[in-house]
Amino acid sequence: MDEDGFVDSEADFDPNDGLSRSGGHGQYWIRGLDGVNAVWNTRFTGQIQNNTFDGITSSRFQSQNPWEITGIPKDTNIYSGTWDDPSSHERGRWTHVFLEQKLAENLFLELAHSTVYHQRHFTPEWAGDIKIDPNRYTPANQLNPGYLQFYGDSPNQQWREVDEDIGESRATLSYELDLTEKNEWFGTHAFSALWSDKTRDHDNDLMRNYNVAAYRAGPGWAGNSASGQYGLRARNYFVNGNGWGVLL
Repeated sequence: MDEDGFVDSEADFDPNDGLSRSGGHGQYWIRGLDGVNAVWNTRFTGQIQNNTFDGITSSRFQSQNPWEITGIPKDTNIYSGTWDDPSSHERGRWTHVFLEQKLAENLFLELAHSTVYHQRHFTPEWAGDIKIDPNRYTPANQLNPGYLQFYGDSPNQQWREVDEDIGESRATLSYELDLTEKNEWFGTHAFSALWSDKTRDHDNDLMRNYNVAAYRAGPGWAGNSASGQYGLRARNYFVNGNGWGVLL
């Protein structure tokens, strides 16, 4: 292995040590490549082991610097969407209103209202791992334009939409009664009445994409078309520094 950790010649790379084969069925929606089938079943395709490059045991970009390791330009967006409008985001706002009013001598009214809005959009379209494709041909026996190119697989195929609204209102009526004018031993007394109301509306939508056209009976296939085996994950190729592709 070269000191830079890259395979530069045949002598640098022993495929018997560096390659593994995917044994299970995997449904992938391919982005970033032209002229190939949009959906691949990656069973029996080759993969480069994570520790091939200079002893690196994790290819996750959270653990390593993908730009330094792979040479991918730093302005490449490894998430779907754009830098200004990412597809995974959280938004929210808080609003508080408070009013205090003197209605009469020693009689006070307090009104308060608070609203909280929270929205979360989570998409699995991001590169949990960044790898190199060692397959010269696609699963459909086409020449692979992604050969020796960097790609990333989404960790799962779940889309999650969360909308949450919380509202809370409160009213307090207070009165102070001074009996010291009659007798100092009677003292001063305060009375109050409190009303409050709180509502919460939480909507959580979980969505998946499935390739039901792949459903079939046979060895290695699940008998339920809703099995995770038929779930479509996203695979994006970062060819020439291109960012995450657009879901068709």
